[in-house]
Amino acid sequence: MTTLSSLQAQTDWIREAGHARWDIENRGFNELSQHWAMDHCFHHEPNTILAILLIFALAMGLTTIFFDRNLKPQFRKGHTRLFLSHRLMEDIIRGGVSSR
Repeated sequence: MTTLSSLQAQTDWIREAGHARWDIENRGFNELSQHWAMDHCFHHEPNTILAILLIFALAMGLTTIFFDRNLKPQFRKGHTRLFLSHRLMEDIIRGGVSSR
């Protein structure tokens, strides 16, 4: 349902917008809680909670954009965004890329 007239918003557009919202919810929030440890906040001060949530969302967003728009199709074919995020996390924990 919408308050827009049929001239302002056609049925197909409304349906696509609704599905896009579901995709954001399923892909975004579900992935953040399942794979990015956004299921529990270890600090309870409101500004700290907001900062942590924004950092998680920014990390996921940047990783997604990098994966979708920067990596070569040959690499993307055999790997997932989750694989890339794990590799990035390993590099951060290790302190950078090793000299192997």
